[in-house]
Order: sequence, then C-alpha cells, then structure tokens
Amino acid sequence: MKKYLKRLFVISILGICLSSMIVSLGNCQELTKIEVLFSPEQGEKILQTLESAIQNAEKRVYILIYSFTLDELTEAIIDKWEEGVDVRIIIDKSQASSKWAVTEQLEQVGVPLLIMTGSKGGYMHLKVLIADDTILTGSYNYSNNATYRSDENLLIITDKEILEAHLAKFSQLWEKELPVVSLEITEAKQRAPPDITVYITDTGKKYHSLGCRYL
Repeated sequence: MKKYLKRLFVISILGICLSSMIVSLGNCQELTKIEVLFSPEQGEKILQTLESAIQNAEKRVYILIYSFTLDELTEAIIDKWEEGVDVRIIIDKSQASSKWAVTEQLEQVGVPLLIMTGSKGGYMHLKVLIADDTILTGSYNYSNNATYRSDENLLIITDKEILEAHLAKFSQLWEKELPVVSLEITEAKQRAPPDITVYITDTGKKYHSLGCRYL
C-alpha cells in the first residue's frame, strides 16, 4: 500500500511539472526577441540586416533617421514604395540638406518625406526602422561613417509593446503635420509633382513652397 501511494505521489508531481512546462513553453512565444550588432566590426552585417528588413517588408516601412546617405537602403526603399508598401520617412532638417543626403532621390519618385527639427527645437535624433512588426534601432545612422568608422549599435527587436510604442511615436510626429497619405499606386500619383516635402519651422509651422526649398 505504501509503495502504491508513493508511486501515485511521484506520478502526481510529474504531472504538475509537465503541466508547468507546457504553460511555460506557451508563454515563450510572447517573450521579447532582441539581437544586437555593433559597427564597425559588424558594419556590413548591419547594412545587410537593414536592407533585408526593408526588402522583406509587406505592410510598412517607417523610418525615423538623423542622417541618411546610403544608396543601398535608398534603392530598397524606392522598390518597396513602387510595390505599394506603406513607406514613410522622417529626417532631421539639419542633415536633409547635406550634399550627401538621399533626400532628393526619394523626393523624385514621390516617397513621402517629413523633414523637421526636434519637437522642442533640437534635433530629430531618433534612428528607427519599423519594418512590418520588427523594430531596428540604436545609435546607427544610415551612413558610411556609421557603417565603417564609428562605434555604433543596432538592436533588432520583436516585441508587441515596444512595436506599439514606436508606432505611437512615429504617428505623433507624422500626423501632427501631415494627413494620412494614400499609398495606392495610381496613374495620378505617378504624375504628381516630385517635391512633396514639408518643412517645419522651429515654431512648428509648416512650410511647403516649390522654388523655395530651404528655410
């Protein structure tokens, strides 16, 4: 009788442990997934990771960036835009007018751009790519310096709450000054003027005038 009760007790404990393991495995699907890369030693991998994230996006490509001079990413963005993916880019004003910036290339094909200063008159210093449900963010600017010379990092994050927080921040900056852009590729859009950039003064006023590109 004692042996029987002992066996029954062991079986019960094993059953409880197995149930706990199943619950834990189920919860693992909701855990945050983070990968980190560093330049310059992993600069090429960072560039390839960003390019692949853009190329594989099916729903959205939202970018907040301080400095943007990389042709590889520009080409990937233009391809996505021409496929009809929701593409929107916010660039800091101080860097957008650089002779190395890719702003003009993006404007020429109609990619929606918002060029602005920071919310309180400083820099728009975020470096974020939202590709579908993945966030790629860190100190890394989209430039050769960041890729091959500077010590930078890039975090690749898959997490629902972090995604929602970044989408909220992007919408806060974008919708404050711009209406929601229709991204359906139509004949009318292809005929639209290339310069759709909105410039923003330090006081928050919009400035958009053909022939007067800079404040």
